[in-house]
Amino acid sequence: MPLLVKVPRNESVLRDFGPYPTTISLGEGTTSTQRKLSDGLHGFEPGTQATLLTLVQLATPRPVEFFDVGAHIGTHSLIISSVYPARSVHVTAFEPTPQTAAVCRALAGANTLDIRVERCAVSDEDGIASLFISPWETSNSLMEGFRPAVDTLPVPSVRLDTYCARRGVLPSVIKIDVESYESYVVRGALHVLEEARPAVVCEILRDTDPAAIGQTVGAFAGLGYHLHRWTRADGWRECSADDIAEQVSHDGNDWLFTPERIGDRFRATLAGWRQSIAECRPDHTVHLTPGTTPRPAYYGLPRLGWLRSRHRH
Repeated sequence: MPLLVKVPRNESVLRDFGPYPTTISLGEGTTSTQRKLSDGLHGFEPGTQATLLTLVQLATPRPVEFFDVGAHIGTHSLIISSVYPARSVHVTAFEPTPQTAAVCRALAGANTLDIRVERCAVSDEDGIASLFISPWETSNSLMEGFRPAVDTLPVPSVRLDTYCARRGVLPSVIKIDVESYESYVVRGALHVLEEARPAVVCEILRDTDPAAIGQTVGAFAGLGYHLHRWTRADGWRECSADDIAEQVSHDGNDWLFTPERIGDRFRATLAGWRQSIAECRPDHTVHLTPGTTPRPAYYGLPRLGWLRSRHRH
């Protein structure tokens, strides 16, 4: 059945950016991620959600460009595009798997969100790459041997340096989740990282090749970035390259790389988002009867019809 989940409420965003929807539609639950989200957003990478929402909220100048690299069905893109109006935040989702890219595009349309979906892989080369299809749809990767492959698909690939030059854009915030291929993504984005200095949330799995981890971390360290590990109790703590290589005292798979040290404003904003995401629990999830059209509501407004213009550039 179609699924509606609660979007976290944030009073400072309502004050600074205006009303936004109380829920997003996640469709029929054809992917493992959609099925997991039936329990609400509180259980879906809450630290990553809170961090991305915080980084986008505090980023300047406007409009902010958010790149979701390895978007899968675009959950993070959907949340950010729901919370922040398109005049202030432009969202681009990169997803090479045809089926999940199609779901991402369909969900953006169902929620009338202006998400640019690029059905391509991000790499260190422009052209065509081999995408290894895993038995688990969240583990498809350009890295051969990362997981057992049941199929191989040719997919377009692009360097972020090339992509940004073609479109004339520079990202302010990047999320990278590419199943052990992150060193190649970073290698193809060195000019962008040096020029734009975006904040980056990057998944680095424990079974990634140590040499590849060293390449990823070394690139950020060489550009003067600050490295952070996640703890459930305290959020982000600055760490060393060795901590990342050895996965020292880390709760989760994501690491944060920022061009500046994070300060009190970041920590306070993050704490607010963590609290509001924790409140997005199963009792705020609605399974709709097929064919039902929900009457939408907005935080900061009485119940009204969709304000479609809010999400258009």
